[in-house]
Amino acid sequence: MDVVRFLSLDLLLVCILFTCIAPGIQGKDVAYSLLEEEQANAYLGNVAADADLASEAADPADLNSMKYSFLTQGNTIVSLFHINERQSSLYTATKLDREELCEFEEECILELEVIARSTSGSLYKKIKVSITLLDINDNSPSFSVPSITRDISEGSLTGFYIPIEAAKDTDTGNFSIQDYTLEPPTSPFTVGYQEFVDGSYSVRIVLNGQLDRETTSTYKVNVIARDGGDPPKTGALEVTINVLDINDNRPKFSTQMYNVTVNEDVAVNTTITTVFADDPDQDDNGRVTYKLSPNQAEKIPTLFAISESTGDVIIIGSLIYEPGKSYTIIVEASDNAMQPLISQAKVFIHVLDVHNNPPEISIDPLSNTDDSEILENALLDTAVAHVTIFDPDTGKNGIVNCSVINSDKFTLQKFAVHEYKVVLYQPLNREIKDRYEVTVYCHDTGTPQLNASSTFVVHVMDINDNTPKFTQQQYFLSVREDTSVTVSVMQVAANDFDNGKNAEVEFSLDAEGQKYFAIAETSGVISVNSDLDRETVTQITFTVYAADKGSPSLTGSAQVKVYVTDVNDNKPEFIENTFEYNLEENNHVNVSIGVLVANDKDDGNNSRITYFLHPNYNAGIPFSILPNGSVMATQVIDREAKSRYDFTVIAEDMGTPSLRNSAHVTVFVLDVNDNNPEFVFPNAHNNTVVISYQTPVNTIVSTVETRDIDEGMNSKVTYFMKDKNFSHIFKLNNLSGRIVLDKGLTVADARKYTFGIIAQDKGTPPRINEIAMSIVVTTQGLGEDVPQPEEHRQYFLIAVAISCVTAVIAIVIILTICLIKRADRIKQKYSESKDNSDGPLGRQETRKKVSFSIDDRVMTTMPGGRANVPESHLYPEIPTGSIQVSLKSPDRGHESDSGQGSLDSSDRRHHQLTSLQLRHALMTSPSGSKNRSAMPHVSPPLSGLITHQDMDNHSDLSGEANTSDSGRGGSEDEINTSCILSYSGDFDHLAHSPRGKHMSRSSSKNAGKREDLFPLPENDYGQLNHMKPTLAPISFGDRFF
Repeated sequence: MDVVRFLSLDLLLVCILFTCIAPGIQGKDVAYSLLEEEQANAYLGNVAADADLASEAADPADLNSMKYSFLTQGNTIVSLFHINERQSSLYTATKLDREELCEFEEECILELEVIARSTSGSLYKKIKVSITLLDINDNSPSFSVPSITRDISEGSLTGFYIPIEAAKDTDTGNFSIQDYTLEPPTSPFTVGYQEFVDGSYSVRIVLNGQLDRETTSTYKVNVIARDGGDPPKTGALEVTINVLDINDNRPKFSTQMYNVTVNEDVAVNTTITTVFADDPDQDDNGRVTYKLSPNQAEKIPTLFAISESTGDVIIIGSLIYEPGKSYTIIVEASDNAMQPLISQAKVFIHVLDVHNNPPEISIDPLSNTDDSEILENALLDTAVAHVTIFDPDTGKNGIVNCSVINSDKFTLQKFAVHEYKVVLYQPLNREIKDRYEVTVYCHDTGTPQLNASSTFVVHVMDINDNTPKFTQQQYFLSVREDTSVTVSVMQVAANDFDNGKNAEVEFSLDAEGQKYFAIAETSGVISVNSDLDRETVTQITFTVYAADKGSPSLTGSAQVKVYVTDVNDNKPEFIENTFEYNLEENNHVNVSIGVLVANDKDDGNNSRITYFLHPNYNAGIPFSILPNGSVMATQVIDREAKSRYDFTVIAEDMGTPSLRNSAHVTVFVLDVNDNNPEFVFPNAHNNTVVISYQTPVNTIVSTVETRDIDEGMNSKVTYFMKDKNFSHIFKLNNLSGRIVLDKGLTVADARKYTFGIIAQDKGTPPRINEIAMSIVVTTQGLGEDVPQPEEHRQYFLIAVAISCVTAVIAIVIILTICLIKRADRIKQKYSESKDNSDGPLGRQETRKKVSFSIDDRVMTTMPGGRANVPESHLYPEIPTGSIQVSLKSPDRGHESDSGQGSLDSSDRRHHQLTSLQLRHALMTSPSGSKNRSAMPHVSPPLSGLITHQDMDNHSDLSGEANTSDSGRGGSEDEINTSCILSYSGDFDHLAHSPRGKHMSRSSSKNAGKREDLFPLPENDYGQLNHMKPTLAPISFGDRFF
């Protein structure tokens, strides 16, 4: 009842505590901030401390057994962090990128939920953790493409804009894009932009000036996007703007008035002059066609025509009848635009009378040759020829005017009457044109005018104004690295558009080129002049020069890029001599545990490496090597069998011939928590400890020992009591396994306490084992003389229980004996009828002696097990020595040879009384302790049946219990052994029944289940933990109980 009341009180307290604590499951929220791009394992804070968890713990002891973990279901953010499950320290698990986690969000807040729970108490809290990921300026503005091309009409007005794609910056706030600028600022454009609500921009290039394609046809500008960092980061977009032509220019004639004098007898289809108009517009807008204006005299189209494409004015009608007449022709020049523009010029044609004398022209070339010569860099107005005019006519017919009519590079200057000089009118370039035919045209002023023309040749002389130019500005060449010195590898060529010495070229190399190559000065052949090594230099870039022999000399250059091609002259080199990998045991088969890395300085197939296992290890290790260097586990590995593997691997390139190298690999097998802790004590055979109720508080009662063949934290074991009902009596140290008595005991606490012990390792996940352990508290004192009152009460309860059990057993035995006796009578009648011829047999008195050998160190239990007796009730000790009880039937001194015999009712009552007196004597016998009462005198009937025999170890009815030391205390089966005493006359009668010799040994099973203990003598209590009790069955002939 005490135990029940105690358990009820505990349950009530637990319910009250749960009711108080349950409303406070939600803990305080915690907030942290962290800059993005911090390295992994960045410390954020201590969740328990920041949540002030200590203030919410009802029992401060709960804080010592707290565990912290994430609520992971449905929250992918959890993988970015890890928390120390004991200390609650929060760290990042990897580098965090705000732009990846919170794209398009102004504020990046990561939400976690942490469960804080006590493993030994009821404290259970959920803590919300908010982590604000702060932006840093780690991204530059960037455009989707580096450059674009856009077109704009040259007729576009100021304010016209070209939309372009805005730049993107994944940073936020002030670190995002703040403005756009345009470079260079001198262009007729500017940049405009507008920010939208979502932070994006509309960007456009705005025209803020006038465009003229004929002046500038293309603009290259850079749109610069700048963020708000310090310093700011920028991104650039190169924009090429092509100015599209509009028809904004009219064709322009070289002169507005063309004067032509023709003889009256000029032939039909003769070209008398050519008009020319230029249009700077593009394509059809600048292609000029010519025609005669329709708005002129009707006769003009009948006499003259003009070539639509060339502008040649042609005679199509005879002028013979029009001597001395003049014609004015209006010529139109039109472009070919959709809306063409037109210009007009006049051609004045004077028809001469053929009977006049035309002027005579004489030209002096001013040189020692037949042609004129002039340097191409001559200044304007430099004279190239002298012209003399002779006209024998007089008056107006003798006044002559001259001009140059077929070259825009030269003109006439009046020198004297009838003398002119031909001078340079526009700059020359010999490389464009080195020869000109110049025509001098002269006419008199007579009526009709007579004209004459003369042509001479002008040669443009060269100066050294052109730099030699290579046929390619860049030469590309591949050379094997094993090419021998002096071997020619290529030839370069250069042209000089000058003439003579100015065009003769010599070749040379710069300092970089001379390290490896040489060049022939005249031919440009380049050859190797030093050893090449592709692994040292893969590409050689140098400059080749071409210098002419002019004065001063001019030099041109080109770039030569030589790619040194590979030969297989280097074997693979591992990045480490020894590769070390870690592999957890119980691995999956055919998974990669690491990758071998070797480098080959060669190139192409010569540097392509394949990996394989050294042949010596092909069948000896549970690993294989893939050609790509992956180390594969081919078998499931057990660390407890082998924790380390060493082998050699080969790296071989794919060159011809191939080269190889080797390295050593060590694989360390990491422990996985795959073994449960195994109990050393308690165990299945030894799980009980016996102590006295007088054991002092804080005494180490026992120590739980385990072993775990894992290693590290996987082998560290902590201990817990599964059943908390006895935690107020015994305390289990979680780390050392020591079981300590935590409260003072009384006789009322004497009982057996059985509870479960859980051993849990510190692996992840942890593994546990469980075993039951019993601690028996006896009433045996530790040196005290006076027993406590509770002890006498306990003995009384035990005696009552034994009496009840004995009565039940006696009834069962009597019923059994009656059945047996009935069977015996039937058998006896059959035997008497059979033996009538043999005569009566002598009766022989049968005496059965029952010997009880009870050692002073034996623990015994009474029959009946513990059907109605609580575990904590203990029996008094049995007197030392041996008790021999002789039972004899007073009426039947002899029994037949067949073993038949019976007791009448008076004899049975006599033996029942005797057994009760024996039991009472045993219960009240002295135990060697002074505080036990002396054994009362046995009644005469009982004293006549009990004799002491110190050496009676071989009686037919005997029981012994021997103990041996287990080192830690006996198991429940070992301690709860018994010596079974017969104290009922029915046992004696049963021993004489005819069926006594044929009963199965299985009837002894009931004797092995008795657990009620006799207390030991006080002087032997200290030896209890050194005994392993064993049960010797009581023998009735060949029957065992």
